[in-house]
Amino acid sequence: MTNIYAQYPKGQKYTGTIHQIDDKLVYIRHNVKRAKHMLQVPPAWCIDKDIADLLDERGVSEICLLTDDGVYSTDLGDFFGRAFSLDRGHNPQWALELKHWRKVT
Repeated sequence: MTNIYAQYPKGQKYTGTIHQIDDKLVYIRHNVKRAKHMLQVPPAWCIDKDIADLLDERGVSEICLLTDDGVYSTDLGDFFGRAFSLDRGHNPQWALELKHWRKVT
């Protein structure tokens, strides 16, 4: 298990962990609040570009978000292939529309 941190003006913030599950590396982000963290228009989950790049460098193959609305999952390759770029005053991010995530539960 490897903890992942993002850099913000006020310092580092824990964002999630990388786990070895069977034969693949999975990034798991806990305590994701739909009302606070989900982009509303269009509905999408976002990940900081620096974090996404780090996940790619580390060989992560899947992203899982544990939200108050269930578990959302996507392959990292699909994420990069379908995500769009945005910056709304926080760190630059990649956003993947909700329709491209698999809702596990």
